[in-house]
Amino acid sequence: MYSFGQDSDTTKFEAGVALNRYVPDRDNENLPYLFSGSVRYKFKSMNKFDHLINVRVAGNYNKQVTLKPFVSKRYLSFEAGYQGRWQRDSTKWRFAWGVNAGIFHINEKVTPFNMFPFLEQKEPFNRARYKIAISPQISVEYYINPLTYFQFAFSMSVGTPYYGEVDHLEFNSFRGFSAQAPSFGIFRKF
Repeated sequence: MYSFGQDSDTTKFEAGVALNRYVPDRDNENLPYLFSGSVRYKFKSMNKFDHLINVRVAGNYNKQVTLKPFVSKRYLSFEAGYQGRWQRDSTKWRFAWGVNAGIFHINEKVTPFNMFPFLEQKEPFNRARYKIAISPQISVEYYINPLTYFQFAFSMSVGTPYYGEVDHLEFNSFRGFSAQAPSFGIFRKF
């Protein structure tokens, strides 16, 4: 049997991938999941707590179900922040918390619908918008060995209104949303 004690954990970096449930800002999206990659650096280790810097990139490609007009979306987010972890030698479970600041970007390709094909077709066009957000996060980690663990996380963000091409939005103000509701990932220390 191996120990999960703090003395045996001398790694400084962690990296992992996750599947995240994204709570969308519009209806009729058929792929509300973001795939993300994270890198963490442990800058301080105490007796029962680790303190890490977290950098996370997430994104997906989403086709709307509606056809009038047909809209496809690309989501991309970049977040950086702090994560703390509480460790106990007697268990494989860990509890973590943190906060990230990030930019969430949406690029839409809109293909207008034309009921009469013999008339001049309207050209597809792109529009982009972004918001800045703060995201507190809590998570539970389960270690399958001293260097590899699964993480189940939940985060709710508070973001600014969207900036950019927003004239088509019906509602645009400060609001809550989530890019991790929930998130399930696998991470490796190195």
